[in-house]
Amino acid sequence: MNYTSTESFESKVFPGVTVTLKKMSSRRRAEFNLSMAPLLAKARNLAIANEPIEQEYAEHVKASEIAKANGSTDLPVFPDAKLDQLGKAWTEQRRFEQDEMSPQILRWGVASIDGLTIDGKPATVESLIDAGPPELSEEITAEVTRVMRLSAAEIKNSGSPTTSGAVVDTATPSLTARTADSDTTTSSGTATATSPS
Repeated sequence: MNYTSTESFESKVFPGVTVTLKKMSSRRRAEFNLSMAPLLAKARNLAIANEPIEQEYAEHVKASEIAKANGSTDLPVFPDAKLDQLGKAWTEQRRFEQDEMSPQILRWGVASIDGLTIDGKPATVESLIDAGPPELSEEITAEVTRVMRLSAAEIKNSGSPTTSGAVVDTATPSLTARTADSDTTTSSGTATATSPS
C-alpha cells in the first residue's frame, strides 16, 4: 500500500487552477489544534454570543412556515431591531471567518497552487491571501476542511483514540466552522439557511 499525504483538485471557480492540499495526520492534527487554539476559542465565544438571536430567528422562521402551511395571511413579524441585531451578528461572524479563520486554514492546508499567477508571479498561499480572488480562497478553504473531515473519519474508523479534526461544515457558503472540538461551531444558527430580509 502506498499512502499519499496530499490530495489535489481542480478549481471549479477558476478552471485550470490546480491546488494540492495536505491531508490530516495525527501529528498535523495536534499541531493544528495547538496553533488554532486562540481562534477556536474566539469561534466558541462568537457562537455563544450569537446563539440567542439566531435561535429566536430560527423559531420565527419556523412559525412563519407553519402559518403559511395553515393558510394564514397574518404572518408573524420579526422586529426590525432584532433583524438589525441578527445582521450585525452575521456580519461579525463573516468577518471573523474571512479575516481570521480562513487565512490560517489556508496556511495550514495548502501545499501548492498551480495554474495561477497573481500580478505576474506564480501564486503562493500568502499571495492568494494578500491579493488573490476571494472566491478562490473560499473554494480552497472549503476543500481543505473537506479533506480534514475525511481524514478524521478515516482515523476514527481505524480505532485511533484521537477522532477530532473536522473544522468546517460547508453546508453554507460561509465558513460556518465546526472546529477541532467536534461539538463546537462558530455559528449555531445556520440551520435556518435563511437571511433576514
